Amino acid sequence: ETSGVANLYLARARRDMGLYSEALASYRVAADRAVASTIREAAMYEQVLLMRSRASGSFGQEVRLCEEFLNTFAQSTHREAMEHFLIESYYRSPDYLTSLASIGRIQRPSPVIVEAQCYLLNQLTQQAQQSGDLALAQRYNQQAQQLGTPSAHQTEAELLGAQLLSQQGAYRQAAQALTAILNKRTASSKQLQIARYLLGYSQIKQQQYSAATQTLSILLQEGALENTLQADVYARLGDAHYMQGHYTPAVRYYEEAYRLAPDNQGYALYMLSDIEGLKKDYKAQIAALDKLVARHPNSLYKPRAMYDQGRAMELSGQHADAIGAFTRLTQEYPQSEYGRKAALQLALLYYNRNETSRAIETYKALLAEAPQSGEAKQAYEALKSIYIEEGRSTEFVQYANSIGGSYAINESEAMSISFETAERAYQSRQPQAERLLKEYLALNPQGASSLLAHYYLANIYDRAGK
Repeated sequence: ETSGVANLYLARARRDMGLYSEALASYRVAADRAVASTIREAAMYEQVLLMRSRASGSFGQEVRLCEEFLNTFAQSTHREAMEHFLIESYYRSPDYLTSLASIGRIQRPSPVIVEAQCYLLNQLTQQAQQSGDLALAQRYNQQAQQLGTPSAHQTEAELLGAQLLSQQGAYRQAAQALTAILNKRTASSKQLQIARYLLGYSQIKQQQYSAATQTLSILLQEGALENTLQADVYARLGDAHYMQGHYTPAVRYYEEAYRLAPDNQGYALYMLSDIEGLKKDYKAQIAALDKLVARHPNSLYKPRAMYDQGRAMELSGQHADAIGAFTRLTQEYPQSEYGRKAALQLALLYYNRNETSRAIETYKALLAEAPQSGEAKQAYEALKSIYIEEGRSTEFVQYANSIGGSYAINESEAMSISFETAERAYQSRQPQAERLLKEYLALNPQGASSLLAHYYLANIYDRAGK
């Protein structure tokens, strides 16, 4: 005990002399478990104070000391200060899991510690949400809501829970959760605004457009909205009218959304272009999409906007311009959904212009880029049709087998394609019909369609007077 007292006074003397490393060493000796509790309590508390004032300890060291202090000296007059130090460390550290584990080691966490626990779980929920792991986000959120702490963090957990329900398509349950938040007296004005906005969104998703318009209009009437949120509210009001085919008010709301937050409302600008397309004013649609692509080059809507540009050009008869637009999109976003859709449209334009070889080349490029996509399967069927139409079934079978996988063609299917090619040539009275029918019969003289092939040949010979 004498040694503990001596080391405590030595630590204080060294601290006052500016010998901070030596002081911390003395405090550690004085805080040994063999030392009397009153000396140890003072040593641990003063050690944390010195570490904080000099920033000389790591996050882990400081937190461990605070944990041990709270578990050992539950009735200490320094407990509240040590809790404050610990909570401050939790809020300061980006390592939320480590902080959460620390709280788990505290034997009797006070309400302020539980409040911090709720904060940490909310942060982990958002991290999982942003990474797309909704199941993990749900687990963290359920833990946060089960804490039941009457605080802003608890309301935040309830808001996050409603967002997760919306993300999973459970809009009715989300609306119920949000209505409960709106009836809470503990929610802050900002939280109430977000809850009302999310309620309006969930009502739109449930096709409750009148209710959504009323909910969002109340939010605007309450005023004092942050600029970005206000713009989002106008955009959702635009959505509510757009979904009902009320394009005039929808345009008004989308324009206001874009005016308020032009840097964040590429969506509103896209919807304005979409309405022009629905009105078949393709010139205005192309102009709006040009504006979107120019002003929002990194927008998530850019590939879709570029695709719509090409479609608007195509529908207005500007086929050469459409080919240019689709080509740029396939080059800039080859692996995106709209890049693949552009490839399909590009190939079709080439085909309709009798540039069959370029159509084939475009379809094959799409199959090579994303062979398992839905668009690739459409490209495969289109290629098959072109090859059959041109009497090149053998070449198509060789190509399909070179791709392999689900596109590989077995012998039976190859025979079927061979006959279909010959039959189509016969029906359209192509000069190559006789050759194709003979090739089919040579490969499959006893096949399911051999009698029909002989019949077609007989008709060809009869027409030719043979």
